[in-house]
Parts: sequence; C-alpha cells; structure tokens
Amino acid sequence: MKNQVTVLDDVEKLRRRIIELVEKVNESYWELSELLYIVYNKGYFKRWGYNSFKDYVEKELDIGERKAYYLVNIWYWFVVKGNVSDVEKAKKLGWSKAKELVGVVTPENQKEWLRKALKLSHDMLIKEVKEYVRTQQGQVSGRVDKDDVVHRVFFVLFEDQYNNVMHALELAKQISNSDKQGHNLDLICTEFLATHQLPKGNDYISNLRRFFMSLEMGLKNVKVIVIDTDKNEVIYGEEFLRQKGFLEGIEK
Repeated sequence: MKNQVTVLDDVEKLRRRIIELVEKVNESYWELSELLYIVYNKGYFKRWGYNSFKDYVEKELDIGERKAYYLVNIWYWFVVKGNVSDVEKAKKLGWSKAKELVGVVTPENQKEWLRKALKLSHDMLIKEVKEYVRTQQGQVSGRVDKDDVVHRVFFVLFEDQYNNVMHALELAKQISNSDKQGHNLDLICTEFLATHQLPKGNDYISNLRRFFMSLEMGLKNVKVIVIDTDKNEVIYGEEFLRQKGFLEGIEK
C-alpha cells in the first residue's frame, strides 16, 4: 500500500512539473515575442549582417519566418497597441493560442477572450474566433453563412507603410460608413482592381459591380447606376431601373 501511495505521489509530481515547464515555455515565448518585435522594428538584424528579418530568424535562430512574424504580431497587438491590459494573464497563453487572438481581442472584449482562450483547447478557440469574425463581417455585409470561409491575414509594416495603409483605410471608412477593417480593405482592393486591372471580360465587370455594391452598402439611400453608352447596356443597377420602369428607353 505504501509503495502504491509513493508511486501516485510521484505521478502527481510529474504532472505538476510538466505544467510548470509549460508555463515557463509560454513565458519564454512572450519574452521572445517582445525581443523579436524590437529587432524587427529597429532593423537590428542588419547590424548583424543579415539582409532581411527572414534571413536572421531562419539562419541564426532556426525559426521559421511565419512563426517569427506571428510572435512579432503578438507583442505588437497585445502590448504595443494596448489591446490587453492584463498582460500577465495573457502570458499564460501559449503563442499558438495568442496568435489566434491577434486582430480579435480589444480593450472592450479582452476579458471574455482571455477567459475563453485559457479555457478552450486550441482547436476550439480557432472555431470560436472564426465564428466571431464571420459574425462581425456579416453585420456589415449582410452575410452570416455558416459555410462561408473566413480568412485572417496579417502584415508587418514599416512606419511609413503603416501610416499609408491606415490613411487609406480611414478614407475607405468614410465611404463605407463601416468600422470593419476587413470590409474597408475589401473596398480598397476592389477599387484598385476595377481601376488598374487590364480588362478581362466578365472578371473586370465583376470587380466593378462589387465595388459599386460596397459603395451602396455604405451610402444609405443612394443607388449607383452605370451605363455603357457605347453598347447601350446597363453595367450596374439594372434591377433598380427595371423596378422603377426606367429601362424601357435603354432596351429599345
């Protein structure tokens, strides 16, 4: 009986030790996240003889570029941007969970998301985040479809690039009347494709229509009508014109 108790005690010690090591690993990742952010932001890797951040992390640290950028983004979003006030609590998350909250956690929802992230498995957290992003986008676009695929894309920018992008997003916000950055980025990209892409038949027209639709979503009580005067065809707004009985002259 005594031997069995000793074995059980040893097993529990083993379990506690594993938990302690995991916590230490998580804390180390957060420190690494901070230091990599500094190295990237200040460009110190160039002092050390590397042409790029990618070369530095892959050759000197043996860390994949993607993982390194995840770590940089974690420190930037949680700490630099100030989206999480209880950083010590956030440090209990592993980097794999923390990266899922980049772009999602804000000062307003941080308590809820930290609670979920600490409680849920990584796979379950991913599902929760995808559902949240889908719902947020749906509130703007009118689409909340469980079959819609949601993608999250992150960029690491230098200061002048960041200022340029944020200025463009602010202008798109004024046009769309939406605070959803995903929607505003889509608006910017759609306009770019419609303006600069070489005409490619239906693909080009589809980009134009998508852009006009985004405009209508932001400009309430405004309808966009576009007519190809050479072909005497309605490119956008045909349904509205038909409802109002305005197509008769165009279709003749």
